[in-house]
Amino acid sequence: MPLTKSSHKSIDNLLHRGSTIENQLAVSRFLHLYELIQRPYEAGKDYEAEFLSEFNSKTAVVYEGNQMWNRKLWDEFDQEKIEDYVKCWKYMKENPSESVFDDNKFFSKRYPNFYFERFRPNINDFYSFLQRNPKTERPDFWHWYLNTYLREDFHPFYDDPFS
Repeated sequence: MPLTKSSHKSIDNLLHRGSTIENQLAVSRFLHLYELIQRPYEAGKDYEAEFLSEFNSKTAVVYEGNQMWNRKLWDEFDQEKIEDYVKCWKYMKENPSESVFDDNKFFSKRYPNFYFERFRPNINDFYSFLQRNPKTERPDFWHWYLNTYLREDFHPFYDDPFS
């Protein structure tokens, strides 16, 4: 699920402040959500109970100078938003034929401004670049994205805590 604009700005501001506890927690939350997206779906399993338990107990080690703490990842989050995330995860796993990128599906219904004003124009420009269309708006960016970013596994916003 994409972030709301205010959440995105808040996280972006945290990441630009350096390695603060909030920054470390934001990165750990991002990685936790990535883990959840990768999990396979098993029909009949009670994901609501499993995920809610995990959201309530998941911790991360954070550092401030020489001090190290084990902090809960999701303590400050509204329980209802976590429940909504779990429902959405389950729905997308149960309905894999519904692409999140189809015009009348997930993003266009739940995040129409993001989808139609940001995502679609960018993805259309990317397809234009792949077809070598001279009207591509950002050919330099797409060239860098394909030849540098993807090949170098380049993630400038965090140091991998698992490496």
